[in-house]
Amino acid sequence: AAARVAKEPFADEYAVAAPDVAHAYHMPCHIYFRLGLWEVCAPMNHRAEDVFDLERLIRSGLPTRAGATARSVVPVHRMVYYDGHSVEWDLYMLYQHGQYAAAAELCMYYTGAAADSVFLDIRQNLMLARRVVEPRAWDREHTPFPEIECAECCEYAHKSGMAFWATQAMAARHLALGLQAVERNETSEAMHHRSRLPALAGNARAQGEVMLAEEFAMQALMVEGAHRGLVEGDAVLMKRALENATFVQDAIAPQGYGPTRPVKPPKELYGELLLRVLRDCETAEKVFASNLDEYANRALSVLGLARAQAACGRSSAAVVSYSHFLALWEEADPDRPEPEEARDYIAAH
Repeated sequence: AAARVAKEPFADEYAVAAPDVAHAYHMPCHIYFRLGLWEVCAPMNHRAEDVFDLERLIRSGLPTRAGATARSVVPVHRMVYYDGHSVEWDLYMLYQHGQYAAAAELCMYYTGAAADSVFLDIRQNLMLARRVVEPRAWDREHTPFPEIECAECCEYAHKSGMAFWATQAMAARHLALGLQAVERNETSEAMHHRSRLPALAGNARAQGEVMLAEEFAMQALMVEGAHRGLVEGDAVLMKRALENATFVQDAIAPQGYGPTRPVKPPKELYGELLLRVLRDCETAEKVFASNLDEYANRALSVLGLARAQAACGRSSAAVVSYSHFLALWEEADPDRPEPEEARDYIAAH
């Protein structure tokens, strides 16, 4: 609460300091994401998209009218092709509210764009990776990931901002598809994607990107840990891999000022597998709580915390966490089973 009081005025002032600059509207979202205030961030992010696309239209020489916004000039499914950065944040916020159908539609629009640049390839990979991981619909056939063709990304990673995001997107794809393969019991596919992550880590380390290398190695540990626990049934090696992954998550700089990086937080995955494989509710509760310290109000971690507390018989705490989850998912898709689970538990306790 103290952080919210201290930071909100500055964030709000920044948003209107340069009303003709799209990114000025978006930047306060970095603060609001850290606080888990999606409802405050969303309208700012949408305004950023309007201004961004209007800037593009004006530069293109197309006629516009006074007071026009991008949403009134071009259809949404055209608008979202332009500013992939803020649209990726929109996607994340929809998942935090349980609005999976809207997220799928947004992802479809954006990934349907003709990928005529490395930038679009990057954003499409990041969004598609999140669409695999967030709904946990592992059996669903997903849109193919576009290949990222960027020679500069391999040779000059330490000089190129584009290279930084390209390798992030490559890692996101391999993590998402690796976890999906584990859930499908497709060992060779899972190991293929796992093997690509150390390769990315080695390249990053060779270019002096030590933190990035650690992040990619962490994601390899996540796929390995999931495979050890869910496919091999080896709880000891599962815990070793995922504990090491969470150690790296704690060691690198906090990433809570935007959508989760990687697309699935290591602690959240570890907490879920502690419940599924070991029924270790006490450790899982601590892990979920720790993840929420970094990613405030992340819905799946709030849900995981509630489940861990319920499994440990801590009904009062579980009711609080399930109520928190229902507040986040107040406008969730009606066909999602999670709100019913929460309401049933609260009604019984």
